[in-house]
Amino acid sequence: MTDMHVSGTTPARSATEADEWRRGWRTVVYGSVGYGSGVMLFQQTGGLFMDPVERATGLSTTQVTIMPIVTLLYGLASPAVAWLVTGRGPRFAAVTGLAALAGLLTVLAAVPFHQATYYLVAALIGVFGSLTYLVPFTHAAAARFSRGVGKAMGVIGSGASWLPALATPLIAFVIAEYGWRAGYALIAGIMLFVALPSALAGLRPDPRDGSGAHAPDGAAKGRAARGSGGPRVAGSARYWIVVAPFALVAFMATGVLQSMQSMLLRDGRSLTVATTMTTLVLVGAVAGRILGGVLLDLFSRHAVAVAVFAVGTAGCLALANLERLPAPAIGAAALAIGVCVGCEGDFIGYFLLKEYGRGRFTHAFGVSQVVCTVGAATGPLAFSSLKDLTGSYVAAAYAGAGVVAVAALLVAAVRVAAAATEAPADA
Repeated sequence: MTDMHVSGTTPARSATEADEWRRGWRTVVYGSVGYGSGVMLFQQTGGLFMDPVERATGLSTTQVTIMPIVTLLYGLASPAVAWLVTGRGPRFAAVTGLAALAGLLTVLAAVPFHQATYYLVAALIGVFGSLTYLVPFTHAAAARFSRGVGKAMGVIGSGASWLPALATPLIAFVIAEYGWRAGYALIAGIMLFVALPSALAGLRPDPRDGSGAHAPDGAAKGRAARGSGGPRVAGSARYWIVVAPFALVAFMATGVLQSMQSMLLRDGRSLTVATTMTTLVLVGAVAGRILGGVLLDLFSRHAVAVAVFAVGTAGCLALANLERLPAPAIGAAALAIGVCVGCEGDFIGYFLLKEYGRGRFTHAFGVSQVVCTVGAATGPLAFSSLKDLTGSYVAAAYAGAGVVAVAALLVAAVRVAAAATEAPADA
């Protein structure tokens, strides 16, 4: 028996958004904490451990870089997590994952270092970390919210930014004073005493939550009625067209985030300016996560996505012309890219929920994370390769602008195709 029932029926439309928040605020608040202090905390603070581990072990920077392993595996495992979540519920998945992560981090903190063990633990963190990534938390938001689902997803997703930002100074202090092993022990403690109780509280069963489901709109009602499994969802060409724009934006996001500092330093900007602009991208991402959810609940999802992606395209074009821009204009571009990146985190879950309904959403979302992970994993490599080939980041910045512009066109094409083949749909 699952700990959060998912149905494929239409929700009672008499419920207001205020009613949803009265019933579901724990899912959002505790979900934001649980999501932000799971595998995302390990990922977002991973840079703090690079130099200490390198100095302690004598390995090269490349040899101690384990985050690509973690990221790739938790993305690839997302379809399996979707199956587990629909079978056993999001709380079971998240709690299992958090307990396992805490144990694995304790191994890193306590067991004598060996390179093979280091990589094995990283791989296991990726696998079990998938249980604490987006799938269980977006499933929970979709189960509790209909009218306010965009905001709910946005607030939950923002936990991946604000919680690591709060924890980073403390983790950095512990590493500096007591060593990198103590830093991993601290993260394990946060997962046990912050994340795990939050998942238990936020993803708890709600006996009132068995009758309503988020209904798909337009022709999506027909798609939702034809089967319920992930393979059937992924077998549709339309599915891949819907998902592709978000993988493209993920490609741009990771490429820009990796390259921003170097891009600005090579343009002759000071370290302070370069660091400030990188920070502004992260600030924009937090703001975009909330803003995206609000806009999705107010306006057509297609129009919102096209507008936001246009803003992101403009930001990338600005980066391609750094030498012509003053610092405030670069700051505006950094914020624009950050807002685009943050909003994208809301868009994919919201789009798939509207396309396939709550009954098929979790499987559809789980498969989408594989695609987005591939996009995110290839972005930094592509940006670096273009820089090496051309001697500057100009071509990479133009490439970022190009892929986000293509993402906007794909979203517009989905809307046009839907309008041509169905009665006007709820957007």
